[in-house]
Amino acid sequence: MHLFDEIIRDIRDFMDTPRAGDPVRRFSIDLPPNWPPAGPRDIVLKADLGVELGGPSSESAAFLVWTGDPMLVQDGRMTLIGPDLDPAAGPELSFGKVMLLAARDFDEENSYDRFRRMSQVRFDVSPKGCMMRAVGQAMREWRRVSREALERGFSLVVLGRALASAYRALGFVEKVEILFVTAGPEAVRGLADIGRRAQIRLDALTRMAGELIFDCRACEYKDLCDQVDDLKAMRRKRMGGRPGVVKMP
Repeated sequence: MHLFDEIIRDIRDFMDTPRAGDPVRRFSIDLPPNWPPAGPRDIVLKADLGVELGGPSSESAAFLVWTGDPMLVQDGRMTLIGPDLDPAAGPELSFGKVMLLAARDFDEENSYDRFRRMSQVRFDVSPKGCMMRAVGQAMREWRRVSREALERGFSLVVLGRALASAYRALGFVEKVEILFVTAGPEAVRGLADIGRRAQIRLDALTRMAGELIFDCRACEYKDLCDQVDDLKAMRRKRMGGRPGVVKMP
């Protein structure tokens, strides 16, 4: 499936665009996770807070994209634009996170279910001292990292390794690359602009998966489906032979 290939190229351009004053660093996340997982009651309270990522008073943009072209994903690489988790950077940081995945054997029947499985992973990854506080919107992620975890060396590389390991555990994911952005509100807003385009495609995928009767002429995603080959193929597959389906002219 190549639903997001164009968007992945735009993310790559975003990563490679120089920004004055914002360091861009690359790390390997190929090693296994080296941090203990949190227990079921591991909660980071305000009094124990070391740094807050993407909180309600800061910018946040978090999304995932996947492709059937493994050449578009730099496996095992994490790019960080901005500072790592350092109390000197301030108690609250705007936070951008993109998971870029190369996946195999996606088709018109399984794409939505596999997307749901991939979306669940971020809720399952909970290193000790790093709590996902809340996710009220599809493209936001709010994490708290405890002061103790920072003192013990917790970093975004640690989080990246845990995420990469969890996504690789899905049998259909072949490559994992991660982008983190902590450079500031403007940088995260720029990433969110790209993410909104990906979200529209995910919304169309979700709508198509949930519809029992199709009237494409009345659907707000008709123009998008007409332009994107993967969505067109899924539409044809799901419309074929169903009673009551309104077929495209």
